[in-house]
Amino acid sequence: MSAYMDLEPQIRDLVQMAELARHYVSNPPGTSSEEKKRAHAERICFAISHIANMANDLEKAWESPP
Repeated sequence: MSAYMDLEPQIRDLVQMAELARHYVSNPPGTSSEEKKRAHAERICFAISHIANMANDLEKAWESPP
C-alpha cells in the first residue's frame, strides 16, 4: 500500500496528461488555418510524448521503490 501511496502523485499526473491528450484528439480545430491545425497537432504530439515519458518514469519508480 505504501508503494502505491508514494507513486500516487505520478499516477495522477499521468492520468491528467492522458485526459489532456484525449481532449486534444477529440477536439480538432476544424476549418481553422493551417497554422492553427499545425499548432494543434504539435500539442497532441507533445502530450503523447510526455505521457510516454511519464509512464516510463512511473515504471522505473515502481520497479525501484525508495
